[in-house]
Amino acid sequence: MDIGLSSVYNPYFQPEVLAVVFIIVLMFMSGKKVSGKAIAITSIIFATLLLLASAFITPAHPFNFRGLLIDGTSSYGRIIVSFFLLFITLVFYSYGKTRENAGLFALLTFMSYLGGILMFEVLDLVSLLIALGIASLPVYALAGFFGKKSETEAAAKYFTFGAVASGFFVFGITLSSVFGGSFDYSTIGASFAEVQGFKLSIVSCGLLLTVGAFGYKIAFFPWQFWAPDAYEGQETISLMVIGVIPKIAGFIALYRLLSYLPPVTVVQSLFMIVAVLTLFLANFSALVQNNLTRIIAYSSISQAGFMLLAFLSLNEETSKALFLYLFAYGISNLGLLSVLPGLSKRSGPALTEVSGLSKVSPLAAFLLSVSLLSLAGLPPLPGFFAKVYLFKTMIEAGFTGVVAFAVAMSAVSLGYYLKIIRKAYFEESKITFNQPLPAFLTHFSVSLIIVVFVFYINLVFSLFGAS
Repeated sequence: MDIGLSSVYNPYFQPEVLAVVFIIVLMFMSGKKVSGKAIAITSIIFATLLLLASAFITPAHPFNFRGLLIDGTSSYGRIIVSFFLLFITLVFYSYGKTRENAGLFALLTFMSYLGGILMFEVLDLVSLLIALGIASLPVYALAGFFGKKSETEAAAKYFTFGAVASGFFVFGITLSSVFGGSFDYSTIGASFAEVQGFKLSIVSCGLLLTVGAFGYKIAFFPWQFWAPDAYEGQETISLMVIGVIPKIAGFIALYRLLSYLPPVTVVQSLFMIVAVLTLFLANFSALVQNNLTRIIAYSSISQAGFMLLAFLSLNEETSKALFLYLFAYGISNLGLLSVLPGLSKRSGPALTEVSGLSKVSPLAAFLLSVSLLSLAGLPPLPGFFAKVYLFKTMIEAGFTGVVAFAVAMSAVSLGYYLKIIRKAYFEESKITFNQPLPAFLTHFSVSLIIVVFVFYINLVFSLFGAS
């Protein structure tokens, strides 16, 4: 569906073009010291327009630039990233309206959004490196944005690991292009089918290093070690950006890159090993945590392990399964994170601070439970349909053993998800809400909207899975 714009004007109303315009406007507003409330409202309007442009304007090449691939993958990626950007800006309203530096925060968020959507639209490794930088550099700044000691430490670790990952990426794309003679995805994919022996080993090593850079961005084994410390030190609003937008964009970009490669047994084996180790380490590490944000970090790593299963067999069905899982993960994770501001102003609230949440705020406890159970994959929530559809496609592709292991890891994850819910509903309250009442109500009004969308998207998932 589109809004009927002439094809002549479509290239100028694409999300990439609008994002650039909005970034310039936010830059101007930030320089003019516009009030935080005005910045926050403007951000909500801009995010809404980006979602509408992604969903209702016929996809086209921005400014008629043919260096980007605009197809079903990029179109759906635009929609889901824009969707989550809108909810982040809604939550940001509670933060931004009272902050002097709200303009800079909004500017960095929209820059990360722009880099994210460019990541899965580019067609060569050099452009991917540039898009990755546009998406990553603002996130590094957001990691230490509010200047707390815990944030500074987390941002330092995040940036250090990111710098190393960027070095691996540059070295990887160099090796991958040596025998292909080009940085273009399709040319490198063709070289995999043609080169043999030592040359194939070099190209494969380059691919491994390139994938490693994505592994850092989306936090799967063995590049996930930064995540728990970085998550623990963050303000919730920063964590929403860091934990959702780059991760979803990174998965789509990685899928785009690997879809150009011919079926290679060594690549399948690599992703199988990485997925199994990611699921095992993340779930069992989360079981022993007593810090809520560290549990959320390990949960995020675990979800990455599930999504890696889609890379074992790249076809139309697995792409659908991946997109469904990305949407289910994003909406569930944002719902979970939106509860945190009502707990403690300290970063990384202890698990005991959730105790008795249902008596203090039934809505917050309900949102917490729905989000956790969706991440665990219990029916009738989106996470359940996403996992069922993913497992179904994996079984049809012949990976029954891996699916059995993934189901077992889902059962293990119930241990730490239900532990949080038990504390929220069956233990005495130890919570003191520190935020002003209007901000508190705004947070949970947004949370309620997210819950409504959770159940609405549930219906969409069930229809999708049945088709």
